[in-house]
Amino acid sequence: VVSLLNNYLNSHASQEKANTASLNEQIEASTVQIEASLQEQNIQRHASYATVPQFFFGKKRNFTGGALKSQKSVASTTKSPTSIELELKKQSRNRFIQYRRKLILSSEELDAVWDALLNSASEPIIVDQERIDYDSFRYYVALCIADLQRRNEYFSSDIFARLARDELGRISIPDYFNFVLRKGSLIESRLDLLQFDSDFDNILTTEELKQYIEYSISKIDSLKELKPDFKKIYIQTAIRKFIFILDPHKRGKFHIDDLLQSQVFQEFQELHNEEMTENEKMSNWFTLPSTFSVYETFKQLNFSSSGCLSRNEMLSFNEGSLTRIFVERLMQEYVLHKHKKIDYNLFVDFILAYENKETNQGKRFFWKILDVYKMGYLTPLVVSMFFQEILKKLKTQQGVDDYEMKDLIVEVYSMINPKSQDGDMTLQDFLNSKQGGTCILMMIDSLAFYNYDTREQQSQQS
Repeated sequence: VVSLLNNYLNSHASQEKANTASLNEQIEASTVQIEASLQEQNIQRHASYATVPQFFFGKKRNFTGGALKSQKSVASTTKSPTSIELELKKQSRNRFIQYRRKLILSSEELDAVWDALLNSASEPIIVDQERIDYDSFRYYVALCIADLQRRNEYFSSDIFARLARDELGRISIPDYFNFVLRKGSLIESRLDLLQFDSDFDNILTTEELKQYIEYSISKIDSLKELKPDFKKIYIQTAIRKFIFILDPHKRGKFHIDDLLQSQVFQEFQELHNEEMTENEKMSNWFTLPSTFSVYETFKQLNFSSSGCLSRNEMLSFNEGSLTRIFVERLMQEYVLHKHKKIDYNLFVDFILAYENKETNQGKRFFWKILDVYKMGYLTPLVVSMFFQEILKKLKTQQGVDDYEMKDLIVEVYSMINPKSQDGDMTLQDFLNSKQGGTCILMMIDSLAFYNYDTREQQSQQS
């Protein structure tokens, strides 16, 4: 048996090398794509990302021949691997991960790179805007390769050629250092994710992504002290946002490249920043204060302590501003079990949609509820159906009774601006409108409606 096993392993030694080479090629190819995508997203969020080095960073899948193909898609036509072959792949991947981790620059090495860059800056020098020409860059590269014993993945001339140059042919040192930081962070994040890819297809299942989140908790200082009884709640709350943003159709699959280039993954990686302000902590879904706030809201609504929210308990949300027709429709569309109560997962999905109302995912979540008759569009009759309860709540809660239904319908149509000449508003109309999410909340939440309608008075008072 031992002889047969040795013969088998020897015959597959070349396959292990091929697996390692393939992993390396995938990392290099996708990292280039993801770097460009993340930089584009960051510049759109704030112009300073184009020039200021960012010290805390966490694809457009466009490889040769299109998107990187999943091995799952061809599984039905290929022979199932034996247990030995799977073990061989696992060992090969683990050795590859260990090898690649050694090439990631440490904090001390990054400090050395930054000092070397500043010492190699080209004249004229402007503080905080240092630049470097090609000859100085080559000198700097020689120093780094000699001192850090690294290959050219961080220091090649190709990188210099890819960055924008001024009239003197110089590149921005902050831009270049930003690239070094981002590439190291991307590679480390990919290696972390690969550890949980049990079938080696660059796709994580929902359960594997949960395992990654649990693994990350031990690496993030702000999460290390999580108590065991709340750890499960934290993971449950965190995974819902990944599902909400990246897996709206609930297929239970997350491509690693899609994860790495997503803003939700970047938001999770921001937890490594130990200098987050209190406002930043509350606006980041994955921080402990944010998670605790969501869970406490659920507990306070659940005065029966049953672990699920009844209709009346859900109607208490946001000072009792949700309409009964909305809560009824929410339960009709999303509550599948016979007890007809809202569990914690659905409540978290609702909060995500509520807080991200202008995203496509948020609008799609609410659209299923608004499209009462499943016609694929909303008519003035459907809009008035939702507004009737809004007007009743405004009268009882705010003492306001001077709204005309026709004026509200006209306001909604002016905000959405439907393409149809018949006046029917489709999901696509809501997706296209920059006020689609605001309009939706106006139809289901009396307080959201009142705040929108009195926004000018509130602005003057403040």
